[in-house]
Amino acid sequence: GTRIVRLDQPAGSFAKTLLEVQVYPDLRQWPGGPPKRPYDIAGHTLPIQMGVRAVQVDRPLADAPPLRVLEPIPPWSAEIEPTSDRNAWAIDARANASVRALNALHKADVPVARERVRGAGLHAGDYLVMASDRSAAEMSALARSTGASIREVRLDADLPKRLQSPVRLGLYQPWTACIDEGWARWVLEEYGTPYTTLRNADIRQGNLRDRFDALVIPEMTPDAVLHGRGEKTREKDPYPVEYQGGLGESGMEALRRFVDAGGTLIAIDRATRAIIDGLALPVRNPLRPLKDDAFYCPGSLLRVVMDTGHPLGLGLPRDTSVLFMNSMVFEGTSGDTTLVGKYPIGDPNLSGWILGSEHLEGKGALAEVSYGDGRVVLIGFRPYFRAQTRGTYRVFFNAIARAGLADGEGDAAAASREIDERNET
Repeated sequence: GTRIVRLDQPAGSFAKTLLEVQVYPDLRQWPGGPPKRPYDIAGHTLPIQMGVRAVQVDRPLADAPPLRVLEPIPPWSAEIEPTSDRNAWAIDARANASVRALNALHKADVPVARERVRGAGLHAGDYLVMASDRSAAEMSALARSTGASIREVRLDADLPKRLQSPVRLGLYQPWTACIDEGWARWVLEEYGTPYTTLRNADIRQGNLRDRFDALVIPEMTPDAVLHGRGEKTREKDPYPVEYQGGLGESGMEALRRFVDAGGTLIAIDRATRAIIDGLALPVRNPLRPLKDDAFYCPGSLLRVVMDTGHPLGLGLPRDTSVLFMNSMVFEGTSGDTTLVGKYPIGDPNLSGWILGSEHLEGKGALAEVSYGDGRVVLIGFRPYFRAQTRGTYRVFFNAIARAGLADGEGDAAAASREIDERNET
């Protein structure tokens, strides 16, 4: 099943550029001076971005295997292998396609649970559907239409599981140009995740918890979050009043009330700084006082060690590659902060360029902060950059799903009882 990309072909140089690891040179503005900013990101290796294992072969294979040119592969031709004693269906959460299946099931009002522990042929985070809720024909059609990997399983009644409910999602769209918000919309729509676009006035008016379970503040500068567009253009022409400003203090107060009332607030990369400061979260960025000559990482693929048992880490590999673009790093200053993803001890660089990597050692790339009855999810990298970093889509999807996941032992026990009762009937 291995795919081989030959370089002795007209498109060989293009394939090499996309697939190889970038070792970016240490370029300075002048000898001994600050680093010279690259034109684009320094590391763009597609297999690393997409979570695909690729091996570079530098010499001819000793016994060249017979090769054939691949015809176009029909998408999503998954079939379910039948078993004799199944009482449930398991959807492999390690693949992004599982989110398409989850959203299709929620649209059809089918109850879905999530596996809490790894074992018995299941992976932590797998989506579970009781056999009484969906027929074999319906699940086979779901696999074919979504590309999800679905299998028949036998669930033990004592197996811990959590109910995964649909999430009412709001996505903030500022009046300033925000390309990250566009990528977020594209990814959500590609995977069938329903959402509502929110402008400044929508957030400022408050009562967000009555309408939403989760809100996303996409990647943008803290100034763009708070102050947005000014009163006038560069040519000194006035902007219409409704397009001026950002969330401001009234918007931040609405976000505080939303999280305190049990909502999940998700902030992406530099926008996390506005949320940390605005909500006075017990989190600091240890890179904040450092200048470029002490630490610099303008767009590289770095290794992060994930807690794969935490709801934000479900379905992810322990060693996950993330895109770091002068990004945020987190340290908790109280027990309310959980670092779900941490940079390893040692150089984390997988492709690109980084100066001062020792400043990342043991620091957080992904954090969850308890706040009132809710939580804030801080993602300190670009999880869906240019819709290429597919290996970290699941971080984004998990953060959204977190708002609909039964939390705590009481909720989890109730979810298990509900699922078991459905199975018995």
